[in-house]
Amino acid sequence: ALFSGLRSAGGLAVIGAICVGGIGAAAYFAIKKGAEQISPVGEAYLRAQPEVEQEMGQLTRVEQKLLAGTQIHVTGSSGKARLGYTIDGPKGSGEATVWFERENDVWKAVGCEVRAGGKTIRVGRSVEFPQSGND
Repeated sequence: ALFSGLRSAGGLAVIGAICVGGIGAAAYFAIKKGAEQISPVGEAYLRAQPEVEQEMGQLTRVEQKLLAGTQIHVTGSSGKARLGYTIDGPKGSGEATVWFERENDVWKAVGCEVRAGGKTIRVGRSVEFPQSGND
C-alpha cells in the first residue's frame, strides 16, 4: 500500500528526481572530500607568495570556495586540480585560483592567479585538464 500511489507517472518522476538528487549529492560530497585534502596545500602556497603579500599584505583569511572554480581530475596516483579561494589581507580582499598537480599521491601547488583591487597577479603556471566527452 505504501507504493501504490507511486504507480502513476508523477510518482515515477518523484522517484527519478530523488535518484538524480542522490547522484548529485554523491558527486558534491566526492568533490568536497577531494577538495578538503588539497585545500590546505593551496592555502599554504598563497600565503608563501611574496607577490601576493606585496599586493594584499599578510593574508588574514584564505577560504576555499567549494565548487566555485573547483576541478579535480585523478588517474591512479597522479592528477591535476584547480581550486578557488576567497582571500583577505590588510590591504584588501580578492579571489584566487590555485593549480595543483599530484604525483605519487602527493598534491603540490604549481601556480596561482590572484584578482584583487583591479589587478591580476599570476605566479607559477596553470595546468591543462583532459577534455571531457568524445574527442
